[in-house]
Amino acid sequence: MRLSSIAEVSGCEAVFLNHNDDHPVWLVGPQLDAEGDLRGTRGQIPQPGSFTHMHWLTEDGSLAEVEALLGVDIEVPEEGNVSMASQLTPGVVCPGYFLQIQATETFAFQHGGEDIPVSPGIDNRTHLNLVTSIPAEE
Repeated sequence: MRLSSIAEVSGCEAVFLNHNDDHPVWLVGPQLDAEGDLRGTRGQIPQPGSFTHMHWLTEDGSLAEVEALLGVDIEVPEEGNVSMASQLTPGVVCPGYFLQIQATETFAFQHGGEDIPVSPGIDNRTHLNLVTSIPAEE
């Protein structure tokens, strides 16, 4: 992976919600509202651009490259320091980075038993995994 822009990783932190045979789902910008319910905010998603995918950082992954790029130390929680989304526990807050995915040619992305046609340009179909709100607990 090649990281080229600080905006893609600066301050990115998300709560892992679930993983059901697709890309892991992340609540971006986790915070508690006045009633104590967990909410998110779109404010962390970089602009301009079309960033639709968040990936968490691990000590065995690209953490060292991101730390060198930003000139900071990023703490990875033990429960988030796993290589597979199926190993994550819902509710863990992980540092990560946003991706804007661009297709360079026409193809069909095969995932979860579905063929997704993709044309050249910004790809907002194949790797969506961000949410900015979740229902309040009842």
